[in-house]
Amino acid sequence: MLCNPEIKIKGVEGIISEIKLLNEPNFGESVKFKTLSPIIVRKPVEENGKLKARELYPIEREFYERLTKNS
Repeated sequence: MLCNPEIKIKGVEGIISEIKLLNEPNFGESVKFKTLSPIIVRKPVEENGKLKARELYPIEREFYERLTKNS
């Protein structure tokens, strides 16, 4: 990246001037994260012989099960 430091993201151009390696975070047993955008969890369901995606909501237990399993 430093050999070709020019970068363009969504029409905005910039130049990379520095790259740093960060230390790995030290997570304890419990960590709380905050997302910048909503989390969507869906599951496949059969409807009229076709597979469709059904969104799950945080009030549903399966929301957290699928979120944890990432399935």
